[in-house]
Amino acid sequence: MYGCDLIGYNGSSAYDLTCDEPRALGYYASLYFLVYIIFGITVLLNLFVGVIITAMELLKQTVQEEEEVWAKVRVAQKKFRISDSTVGILLNVFEILDKGRNGKLMVSTI
Repeated sequence: MYGCDLIGYNGSSAYDLTCDEPRALGYYASLYFLVYIIFGITVLLNLFVGVIITAMELLKQTVQEEEEVWAKVRVAQKKFRISDSTVGILLNVFEILDKGRNGKLMVSTI
């Protein structure tokens, strides 16, 4: 009723000799199932948190790079006495020329 006596063990090998009293092991199966589920949830949760942390680090790096660029723009703006409206116009022109939307201009796109 529980397994080894129903699936073809007929005593012809050494493994068949261990199946003389088939019985259910409900408590062990329940314990195994709980440990398996808890371990699986832990692994998936760690993967999920890892993906979120990686995305946040990438976003932080992108923001820092953008702040560095704006700091350079402000230095150049003071050095060459460029108004804020001119910087806005130049930014609009850059966005028009930046076909790939990657923040870089290539000679082939100009």
